[in-house]
Amino acid sequence: MSSHIAEGPRILDGCIGCVICVDLCPGDVLAMDTTRNVAVVAYADECWYCGVCRIECPVDVVKFDFPIAMTRV
Repeated sequence: MSSHIAEGPRILDGCIGCVICVDLCPGDVLAMDTTRNVAVVAYADECWYCGVCRIECPVDVVKFDFPIAMTRV
């Protein structure tokens, strides 16, 4: 089981290193891991949950874990 942050964006296995999510993120939350040539979450607590990274990912490997406060009605 992989460990990940409790909330915010996650980049799943399968990232092709296209840099689209990194370039489009308005909060500079994502960065490239140049040793593995994949996108990584650099500043999860700065995420605005706008979803542009998830929408524009060509291989659908960006997922979100929303804070519980955002899921309440």
